[in-house]
Amino acid sequence: MPGKRSAGSQICRISIAAMKIPEDLTALQNNAYSRNALSLVQLLSQVKWQILGVLLITFITYHYITNRPPRVPLVLEKEISNKLERQSAYFFNTFNVLQKGYREFGDRIWGVDTNQGLRLVLPLRYLDELKSHPAINFADSISRHALIEHTGLGGPPAAAVHIFKAKLNPTSSEYLSIFHDIIKRELPLAFPQNEDWTETHVFERMLRIVSVMSARAFYSTEGSKDEHWLELSQAYVSTILDYLQKLKRWPEFSLPIVKFFLPERARVIQQWNKAHAHLSKTLEAKAGGKQDSPPSLLDHLINGRKVTVDEMIHTQMAFVVAGIHTTAAGLTQFLYDLAVRSEDILELREEIRQVCAGCEGAFTKKSLGELKKLDSWMRESQRLCLSVSTTFQRIATKRFRLSEGLYIPKGTRLEIAAACVHVDEAFYENPEVFDGQRSFKLRQGESQAMKHQYISTGKTDLRWGYGRHACPGRFLADAEMKMLLSELLLHFDIKNPEGQGRHANITFDNNVMPDPTKTVMVKSVKGW
Repeated sequence: MPGKRSAGSQICRISIAAMKIPEDLTALQNNAYSRNALSLVQLLSQVKWQILGVLLITFITYHYITNRPPRVPLVLEKEISNKLERQSAYFFNTFNVLQKGYREFGDRIWGVDTNQGLRLVLPLRYLDELKSHPAINFADSISRHALIEHTGLGGPPAAAVHIFKAKLNPTSSEYLSIFHDIIKRELPLAFPQNEDWTETHVFERMLRIVSVMSARAFYSTEGSKDEHWLELSQAYVSTILDYLQKLKRWPEFSLPIVKFFLPERARVIQQWNKAHAHLSKTLEAKAGGKQDSPPSLLDHLINGRKVTVDEMIHTQMAFVVAGIHTTAAGLTQFLYDLAVRSEDILELREEIRQVCAGCEGAFTKKSLGELKKLDSWMRESQRLCLSVSTTFQRIATKRFRLSEGLYIPKGTRLEIAAACVHVDEAFYENPEVFDGQRSFKLRQGESQAMKHQYISTGKTDLRWGYGRHACPGRFLADAEMKMLLSELLLHFDIKNPEGQGRHANITFDNNVMPDPTKTVMVKSVKGW
């Protein structure tokens, strides 16, 4: 028996040993799988970083390719190798730089380096292609031009521009008698009767009268009589322009720091706070349903809507600059031009007298249209003294391709060198010569009678912009300027100080302004 037990035990041990073999194999297999799995994880980990690296390189390459500046010729690149020096040349000598590029590159797209980055200057043939292009934006370009991030000033909101066109412009004739009354009240205060030649600063007087008319049209009747609002709006125009001029001297990347060292920043903030408080009171009064007759732009904007002071203040301050400064500057440029051509005053005065006799001194839309020589003079003055050297300013809101194949990256600024177009011999005879009768003579043909007007726009007449974004305020400005100049020329003679030529403009970046420190000689017409 013991032998059998021994044999059985041996068999059991063999069986158990045999059973252990598969367990050992499984362990070995598991170890192999683990090692393979670990190797696979390590491999995937390495591949993952390689894939991420490839994707990152691809993204950077794509971003560079799609956002790099277009390959176009740069004005002054051959003459000035240093980019900062080219930017400075443009800031201080804008027209000459633009004129050089305009003549050198002709019908090609070319670039100009500015402190706010590269701008592409387009030939006129792109106007029709781009005037309604969905990939470019006008309002964003205006805000960028005004450095909205640092000044708070931008273009008027699209809704306000729409209401201006749809509501204010159709009723502009209702403002004529109101504007005329303002002019007749303010003009004797700005230019007292004096039969002796008196040296006079023109710009500040134009700014005052225009600010009253603009306050009535854009703000309220009470605002047009409120000295606090009138002084604030005039001061803001001067401060914001000084602020912009100083900011634009610096490269864009430095502005977040530079602005804190400019005293104009504190003044702008203070003026906005005062405007905020004033507008708050006006909105409270308007909330009761009180409207002016005819309604102001503010009335139209509020009409049945709940609006906030913060919403309205951006609109008002934008129109303060656009409505007051550009019109006052245009009037001043006209008077600076007339002061060196005072022999033309008698002819303009005679036309004004005839028109006033026909309308019995009460200007109408029709009678203002009959001031064709004055209109021609205004148009010629503005042709040679645009408020900006470039118009049709747009910014690309996304990457797009022009019909000729050039890709325009997102954020690119596009513009037309309007000041150069306006002195191009291909479009104007003797373009460098001031001819106050230029447009008057062009309108003599029956088919041309309604063309070549101060408010006209066209591909070679870019004073007001082009296309659907042409300045909507030009109709009001036309009426304001004609009535003010008519009253001024009926009652005053104007000339420059002895030996003084036409006053030079102040220019910076693409801005062009009359020098507000200059004077003209003024005296009352006998018998007034």
